[in-house]
Amino acid sequence: MIRKITNPQDYLSLLDNLEKLWAAENISAGHVLPIKKESLAQIANAQLLTWNYHVWAGPNNDAAIMFSAENSLLFGEVIFQEIFWLSKNPRLGIKLLKVAMDFARSKGWKYIMVGSSVRMGDGRLEKFYKKMGLQKDSECYIGEIT
Repeated sequence: MIRKITNPQDYLSLLDNLEKLWAAENISAGHVLPIKKESLAQIANAQLLTWNYHVWAGPNNDAAIMFSAENSLLFGEVIFQEIFWLSKNPRLGIKLLKVAMDFARSKGWKYIMVGSSVRMGDGRLEKFYKKMGLQKDSECYIGEIT
């Protein structure tokens, strides 16, 4: 059963369970900078997990999706923005996304922003996003300030 995580202890347990998935993704398909559990743990607060950050977990805490809902200064709209999405099982991952999108619809939010690291590589995720009706908006670049 997929459940929304609002309890800080449940959230920290979820992060502990996902650590191996992140480690593998950081090596094979992750972002330029590695995902850091310690950074994500900073929001282990019931109010933040209820109002600002929205997290759903799979039945065994082996899959999760996290979004934030931010009023975009640039667009003047609430953007439901993916922070992370991890699952060993692609079907469960799709179910997590569906639950998150249903939640966003129930709140009246109209726009979703999702991403894919360049190292994902094979283009399946981009094809999936296009099939969902999403449009590529931008590209991001990251590096050290020298």
